Amino acid sequence: VNTVALYVTVTDSTGALTPGLDQAAFEIEEDGRRRPITVFKRDAQPVSVAVLLDRSPSLFGAAERTQDAVLAFLKQLAPVDRATLGSFSHVVNLRPEFSNDWLT
Repeated sequence: VNTVALYVTVTDSTGALTPGLDQAAFEIEEDGRRRPITVFKRDAQPVSVAVLLDRSPSLFGAAERTQDAVLAFLKQLAPVDRATLGSFSHVVNLRPEFSNDWLT
């Protein structure tokens, strides 16, 4: 018997997150048959994010505001989250490595 990890995010009809649900709020089915939930955790999961900055000439005037917004976003990430930065205009430039120390 194998345990399969399922990561879920629950939202209501308006798209707002619905935190705090317990195991009884969930059902797992496979091929139409209900399966038992053997492990249930509500731990936050780390995320990996790629942020691409638009460096096209039409946005030159907004470059500083854009960078400030990206830094504000990255500061909201948890220490276990990872991010990579890139840019695009006529060419896409993306750092291949993800890191959680991009603010240092």
